Amino acid sequence: MEPTYVAREQLLLAGTSEIVVAGEEVVHRLVDVRDAVRSGASLDAVAYHDAYHAFSDALGKFRLAVRADLDEPTLTSADLERPDWSDRDRCTICATRT
Repeated sequence: MEPTYVAREQLLLAGTSEIVVAGEEVVHRLVDVRDAVRSGASLDAVAYHDAYHAFSDALGKFRLAVRADLDEPTLTSADLERPDWSDRDRCTICATRT
């Protein structure tokens, strides 16, 4: 079984509901990235771009859910000198859309 799905099953078995929900969102957004690549989207294609940002945002939310579950202090994107978790600030495609 693929390591991603093994980790997903382990999370479903042992995670709190908040972590499971956030983790499932990450898995679904990762599938979207995979599907964009499978359909031939290059790294500079809009299809990849949109899927990647949704994945990046979901991953940030998952990290926050895990930190909360571990009773760790909240970590914000600003703590890492980033405006948000999506990486849109460093994206050339996003820069051309505004």
